[in-house]
Amino acid sequence: WGRDYTSGQHNELVMYSLLAQALQRGKFGYARLIPNVFIPTHVTRTSSSPQNKLDAFTEIDMVLVTERKIYCIEAKYSGGSISIRQQKGSFKVTAIHDAREGKIQRKTLPVVEQNAFHCKSLYHYLETNDLLKDRNAGLNKETRAYDFPQNIIAFHEENPVHSNLCKGNNKVRFATDSYSCHYLPRVIAAREESGTLLSPEHVDRIADYLIEHNLDPTGALKEQLAHRIRSRKSLNKMLGDLRKAI
Repeated sequence: WGRDYTSGQHNELVMYSLLAQALQRGKFGYARLIPNVFIPTHVTRTSSSPQNKLDAFTEIDMVLVTERKIYCIEAKYSGGSISIRQQKGSFKVTAIHDAREGKIQRKTLPVVEQNAFHCKSLYHYLETNDLLKDRNAGLNKETRAYDFPQNIIAFHEENPVHSNLCKGNNKVRFATDSYSCHYLPRVIAAREESGTLLSPEHVDRIADYLIEHNLDPTGALKEQLAHRIRSRKSLNKMLGDLRKAI
């Protein structure tokens, strides 16, 4: 990550190490874990966020491929505590931390929608590159038992109010905890069901393809993405100031 190594990136590394240890212990059966995967964004006519149409690619913190499912994992550092409330089938995620002069600051995080977009983009990318078909088992994209990619969001809370072992529904699962988010492997294990859908060869084929084509060893893609995010924030601030002036 270079000189601008942040608390959030440290937390991401800790979570990766935690899952890597779980894989070594065979907690998910035969599985592969790939960090920092950059894939082309999948834009549809129903895409609601303008930023999705501007970015040519997006970064997934971790992709976990098991014999049962594929997981799209987003690691977040809250800098405080996290409130997760379900409203009419969807989740509202709020970061809560102490501001200046003893005030409490709350900020809504669109992380569920963000990682859902990652999941859709990953699915479309795998489908486009013919990686959904298992040459040995004869499985294909119409096999609904796949139910993937799984939307998994893990929070590191500085001041956790409570810990959620496996909060969520079929569309998204959360792992929240202080330091290292040690519940994360258990949250993923809860999504693993009996029986196998992918052969070990299929797991390797997907993982090896992502490693060969979708990593960023030079850091150029990450810097480009960071520049786009900074530019968007500056533009949004300028538009906000303009609205206030009007």
